Amino acid sequence: MSMGIPWIWKPGYSFPRKSQTKAMNSFENEKLELVESLFADDTTILGTREEIFIGRNSFMEVMNMFEEKCHPDKEEHLFFGESESESIRMLGSFVGRKKDNQERLKRARQGVWKVKKQLWKTKMSKINQARVVEVIVESSVLFDCTVRPWNIAEINKLQRVVDEAYRYIWSKKNKGPVRIQMETEKVNMFGIRKLLGIESLRAKIERRSLQRMGLVLRLSNDRLTKKGMLRLVQKGGKENRKADLHT
Repeated sequence: MSMGIPWIWKPGYSFPRKSQTKAMNSFENEKLELVESLFADDTTILGTREEIFIGRNSFMEVMNMFEEKCHPDKEEHLFFGESESESIRMLGSFVGRKKDNQERLKRARQGVWKVKKQLWKTKMSKINQARVVEVIVESSVLFDCTVRPWNIAEINKLQRVVDEAYRYIWSKKNKGPVRIQMETEKVNMFGIRKLLGIESLRAKIERRSLQRMGLVLRLSNDRLTKKGMLRLVQKGGKENRKADLHT
């Protein structure tokens, strides 16, 4: 029994037009079955629900042939479209968009609290304090941010949490509420980040995403990474089956 997820791509274009996707025998389109993904010592098997368990057994048989061990307690089953899979983490992000946003916000709040506590009586310059926030807080928020899509509302929520640390750094820590200080100085959050030499999270996410896409697009057309980024999931026939994934 074969297994995998069918993908279609026209070399040189990000996506083929609808009329071209129907012409499956056209020499201009390429077809590929995505069967597995390998990263370090992790193996991800792709296919339908029925195929996954057959593929898993075959994988374990091969491992046994080489006297290698599988660890069932470390396995996870990810079924696309089912809520139970939203809490599974892959490539640094949780599959569920809501879950991933919640976890990033949680890490951001924890980081801001720790940083504010440590910077209370520091003698570092405000610029260096801002660098600390970038390293400790933003690094946890932006970890593997390029593996998922974002909308402006999600980024703004994260930005508001991180901005609390930057306002704290900018302020005269023992001179009353930061809001009053900002009104007195007639400065907004954009101005504070500019004074500290800090880019917005949106700018950082966009740049990282474009850098990653640029690296992939410079690969040759026969590289699976490039094909995977530019392909469309094939629709029709075998095509309408639900794609499941086993990690």
